[in-house]
Amino acid sequence: MCFVEGCLVRKNNVIWIVKGVEHPAGYLTVFPRYEIKDKETGEGAILVGKMGLKNPEEYYEFLLTKPGYGKLLYNNCAGRATPLIGINEVETSYNPFKPLICEEKRRSEPCLVYEYLASAIEHGEIGLTGSSYFMWTPKSDIDILIFTKPSNVTQVLEEIKEKTSEISWEEALSIMTTREYHIPSLTTLTRIKRSINQRKVLGNVVFIRILTVNPFIYNECHYNVLKEGEAYLQGLVLDERSAVYPYTYRVRVLSSDILEKNQEITIISDRGRFSEAAKKGEKVIVKGDYEAKIYSPRQIEHQVYLWAKHHYIAPMEHVE
Repeated sequence: MCFVEGCLVRKNNVIWIVKGVEHPAGYLTVFPRYEIKDKETGEGAILVGKMGLKNPEEYYEFLLTKPGYGKLLYNNCAGRATPLIGINEVETSYNPFKPLICEEKRRSEPCLVYEYLASAIEHGEIGLTGSSYFMWTPKSDIDILIFTKPSNVTQVLEEIKEKTSEISWEEALSIMTTREYHIPSLTTLTRIKRSINQRKVLGNVVFIRILTVNPFIYNECHYNVLKEGEAYLQGLVLDERSAVYPYTYRVRVLSSDILEKNQEITIISDRGRFSEAAKKGEKVIVKGDYEAKIYSPRQIEHQVYLWAKHHYIAPMEHVE
């Protein structure tokens, strides 16, 4: 079974996408993504359609109105209620690193992209996920996972730059507008175009998640998250890991409504395509949940976690 961000599992005629890399004991943190039904022949299943849910708030509302699809439970890893599925409740787990659809429809665009990247990226293992795993239309981008060792991240980034190309300005603008970026600006547009996670492959727009956590090893979170309020801050990026999931920044606070000036804080952005928005040495504005990550009474770490639609990290200065 695949246990990390981007993996897909089935329960109650719904395909759920796995979120994060750590989970509450015995559970997977998931979001409902696609409706599915069995083929009349009894051989496999077909996708009915995408649920059209774009952010966590919509997932929650969906499950509250349709409890038969799943349930919200308190998630100690997140400090709030999230959709959870017991590991023993999973009916089918789809292996993104061996997509069966590519054995059946080898000439489909997602499979051509998958096969090209599998040969082009020598220091990582390629996976296919999202609607690309089941169905794809020319208007859809293609979702790719890359699993690599931490020591190979630099080589993978270099291979992506060499073997793929930047998207066009028109495509970047389309992404910024249709995805409803919170702070649309020239800087944001430039970052989208130059992103290492949003690339062009064989004429297709491809969204890439790079992971350094083994997708087939279950990781239980050994901490509790306590929400301490929503934080707004301006800060200076001291370090960043914005190309690898989970997207992480180390920021020195310049001003804030909650945090102290010159305090150093970790920012975790779990906003997918919205996460890669700041670089080392850059001044940023941030809005997210201020959290205490409690391992024990003597071991407590603080962070600002970005997950909701209105959360963001964005540069204050234009790209040169």
